[in-house]
Amino acid sequence: MKKQHIQTHLVYLTKFRYCPSMYSGIVQTGIKEATSVYHMPTANIILEKIEHDVGVYASIVLFDGRRREAISCLRRNQKNELVLESHLFDFEGDLYDEELHIILFAKLSELVPFESIEQMTKKMKNDVRLAKQWFAAR
Repeated sequence: MKKQHIQTHLVYLTKFRYCPSMYSGIVQTGIKEATSVYHMPTANIILEKIEHDVGVYASIVLFDGRRREAISCLRRNQKNELVLESHLFDFEGDLYDEELHIILFAKLSELVPFESIEQMTKKMKNDVRLAKQWFAAR
C-alpha cells in the first residue's frame, strides 16, 4: 500500500481518540471454515508476534487504497501459528495474496470453546453487532 494511502487512513483514525496497533501481512489460504460453516468469510494473515491478547476485536482493514470496518480474531491455528482472521463488513471479493494492514481497536470478546455450530454462529453474529455499535458510537 502506498505511503500516502496509509497516511490518509491514519488521519481518519484520529477520530477514534485511540492509539491502536497495526498488523500487516499477505492474505493466506485458510481451511475456509468461517466461510463454509459460519457463512462469514475471513481474510487470514500469519503473524510473527502480537501485542494483544487473543480474542475478537473491532478493527479496520486497509488494502489497495480502501478501508473497511471489520471484526478480527487473533488466535493460534491448527499449526500453532499466530493468525489474525478478519471478517470485513460490506465486502465481497477475493483478497488472496493482497497485503492487508489491520488495526485492532476494542476487544469485543474472549475466545471460548462451543458445543455446537449454532452457538458459535450466534456468538460471531453478536461480535459483529457489538463492533458495528462500537464504530457507530465514534
